[in-house]
Amino acid sequence: MTARRATVSAVAAVLAAALLVILLVTWAASIGPSGVLRGDGIEPNRSAEPSASLSTPTATGRVGDVERLAQSRPDGVSGAIRTIAFLVEIATACLVLYLLLRFAGWLRQVYDARRRREPRAENVDFDVIDAPAAVLREVLRDAAGQRRQLTEGVPGDAIVACWHRFETQAAGAGMGRRPSETSSEFTLRLLELIAADHGAVSRLGGLYREARFSEHAMSEADRAAAVEALDDIHRGLLAPSGRRRG
Repeated sequence: MTARRATVSAVAAVLAAALLVILLVTWAASIGPSGVLRGDGIEPNRSAEPSASLSTPTATGRVGDVERLAQSRPDGVSGAIRTIAFLVEIATACLVLYLLLRFAGWLRQVYDARRRREPRAENVDFDVIDAPAAVLREVLRDAAGQRRQLTEGVPGDAIVACWHRFETQAAGAGMGRRPSETSSEFTLRLLELIAADHGAVSRLGGLYREARFSEHAMSEADRAAAVEALDDIHRGLLAPSGRRRG
């Protein structure tokens, strides 16, 4: 059994248990307090009647009052006990139901998180079959704008923006980044997918990492090297081999 099916089965089991608890609570509420603790109290000893010869009317009245108190008190106590026991049963059932629902919610969160981490088959198929031609068209269509962006502004910022523009072009072609990929890894993957010149990609990628993560400022010479690498990438994609790849 896969992890996905195991999670779904566990959620179904928890929901079934919760439904059973609800049915039990409904049944208990419909029949009233449980009869487990039901009792009739202590049966008074009626054989030991007071002797008529020893009783006066006043004494007889008092004995009758005591007997009535003895008969009524156990029933009242047992009734209170039954009521308390019934309330405890209801509270316990509600607590169990609450815990089961919380557990089901936690299982659902685990399942959703695991599903988000799993690569979707349709995305993989799209990357393998449709992406090369679509990304190649988008990169070539945006080539002039990408080169112009590289020649404007501060050299370091321009190099970083030029590299990130590949990711924008891929998004325009309908290709998305995988959950486990960084921005740089995604750009390298899509350039490899369209058979871009490996040497030019390595040079431009190295300049991007230097501009992005180093503390020193990039120079105009670095910008010129980035422009040359970008032009080599575009020329390679326009070559016959690049067109056949698309």
